[in-house]
Amino acid sequence: MRKSIRFVAVTMLISSVLLTLLCFYCSGVLQKNSAYKTMDTRIESVIEKTEEYDKLTEQTVEKVRSKYESKTRVLAMILSQTPNLQNDDVSFEELRVAIDAEEISITDMDGKIIYTTAPYMTETYAYTDFMECMNEKRNVKSVITELDGKRVIVAGTARLDTDGIIQVIFNTDMMESATASSDISTVVSEYPLMKKGCVAVIDMDNYRYLSHTKKILTGTSPQIKRELFSRNSGTFATILNGENALGRYKYTEDESKLVIAMISKREIYSARNTLTGWVFFVSLVLSVIAVLIMRMLEIKRG
Repeated sequence: MRKSIRFVAVTMLISSVLLTLLCFYCSGVLQKNSAYKTMDTRIESVIEKTEEYDKLTEQTVEKVRSKYESKTRVLAMILSQTPNLQNDDVSFEELRVAIDAEEISITDMDGKIIYTTAPYMTETYAYTDFMECMNEKRNVKSVITELDGKRVIVAGTARLDTDGIIQVIFNTDMMESATASSDISTVVSEYPLMKKGCVAVIDMDNYRYLSHTKKILTGTSPQIKRELFSRNSGTFATILNGENALGRYKYTEDESKLVIAMISKREIYSARNTLTGWVFFVSLVLSVIAVLIMRMLEIKRG
């Protein structure tokens, strides 16, 4: 009988270990797949929101540019009717203020600036993009660029009184104010990921965070190697808050941005570890109880 008890004890102990290992593996797979599903869902939500922001921003920028282009066209008509206006510095400056421009410049047929409200622009040339406007008097173009470290909109059209270009520089305050509600840097703050996970949007042109759950990282370069994101979507391993983590990624439709989601392995497998501990404890208790029952039966028979 003692051999039988010993055999049962060893068998149940082995069974407990095997059951615990099986629970460890199966629950781990389920937890990882669940985490991947959560990350994929969050990534899709962020991509949808990002593309919505991009579309809204593009529409707003086009409206502002169209408005400034119209002002430039009207300015060309005014100057064609009063050709001596540019010779009067006061009237020329008043005209600049009236259309809410930063600078107004007028060129000769070669694109060289001969009249301007900004003295430093004298003897310089208009943007080459505007030179083709002289071949089409009704054509108006605009570009968004930087001037002295400041973002500006530059609009250009042909002079109507003679050959030359009218170039007007506008600030982007109106555009930035209108697009503030669609600021992509805030997009992931609306999508927290579990308890300590994070989501981020990366600009693939300069490889910097456009948006990050940790706002302090927005505008910085990711520490994750770019080579890990070689496919349209996939999985990668990284370090998050000093812990090993798993992540998922996916590119936006135009592949200009990459959305990533990361969760530490500790958080992913926390439920598995708890469940495995309880399974081992319960199976061990049951094994002890079974052995005690058999021992009691042996004593009664003896």
